[in-house]
Amino acid sequence: MMNLIVFTRYSLVDPSQQGRSVTNRLTEPLDWLSDRNALSYLLIEPSEFLRRIECSELDASSFTHAIFNKSVDSPSLLCVKILSSLSIPVIYDLDDLIFSFPEYSQAASTFDSDIPFEIMRASAHIVCANYPLKQRIAQFGFHNSSVIEHGINISKYVSSARSESSYPSLVITNADSLKIRSFYFEFILALKKIKDEFADLQIDVFSDKPGLLGPHIEVNELGSFPYDHHKSLLASSGYWLALVPLSSVEDPEFLPFHICKCPIKYLDYGMASIPAIFSDAYIYQHAVRHMQTSILSPNTHSSWLYWIRRLVIDRDLRLKLSRHMHQDVCSNHSIDLMADSLFSLFSRL
Repeated sequence: MMNLIVFTRYSLVDPSQQGRSVTNRLTEPLDWLSDRNALSYLLIEPSEFLRRIECSELDASSFTHAIFNKSVDSPSLLCVKILSSLSIPVIYDLDDLIFSFPEYSQAASTFDSDIPFEIMRASAHIVCANYPLKQRIAQFGFHNSSVIEHGINISKYVSSARSESSYPSLVITNADSLKIRSFYFEFILALKKIKDEFADLQIDVFSDKPGLLGPHIEVNELGSFPYDHHKSLLASSGYWLALVPLSSVEDPEFLPFHICKCPIKYLDYGMASIPAIFSDAYIYQHAVRHMQTSILSPNTHSSWLYWIRRLVIDRDLRLKLSRHMHQDVCSNHSIDLMADSLFSLFSRL
């Protein structure tokens, strides 16, 4: 049986918690495989691995594969070198263009940007979450890569059919900031007008830090939650809709990074059957079918104002979108598809 060692890390945008990508990219699909007795794995911090190796408490040669997600620290690099010297295949998983964070990100200046390149050079294989990311690392000379897209464990979080709350409600989830610049004030103005028009509208915000929408809109600040807790809350919620703004062509300086992002929020809200309005940006153009599985909106004040109002008042449209969205995520983005791809990769290395 395969026996993996999986390296955890702290979030690049919130160092107080484990990186969410470690969960959604690694432990979720590996748990799915482990539950089916396809493999076993040990989750460990790099510093703990080094300590246990030094004290002879851990036999590194007992592992068949090692996998890191977006690790950018010196201890992780040392772990990669130790494992590679033992001829254990090291896999480096990427779901962001981590060598080029935009300035709005809390991770923009928190690590030595040479370390990811050193880890990639020492890795047997690089897994990319999408094709633009694979093409970008190929420009740096790394061709030992493949694409494995995100999946979500729907049955883990959805236990029964979801029903809407008796009052209008919407949700926004963003880790460190709203990922819009030129459109920010127009978006806030549209949301404020909607709040003024529908006084009983409840706006819930999941975020690592408060004040995501500024001081002029009344919201419920729910704070930050671990990956699985957040998904469970969404699946059991009664939200009428979700909002997912993301800068697009109006902010060309962000495009290289945003094109390499992943439509994780489409999977989250589709799993939970919450219809959503997404910016008409590259990553959502390739996931969302407009008016079928959700809404794609240009980043203009009038468009977002129209679509938020439309979804608040049009229950039939909300129900149609939520049904089609959930079906699409179940068919095309389920955890078993991701897990099977990872298992096939492990088998080849």
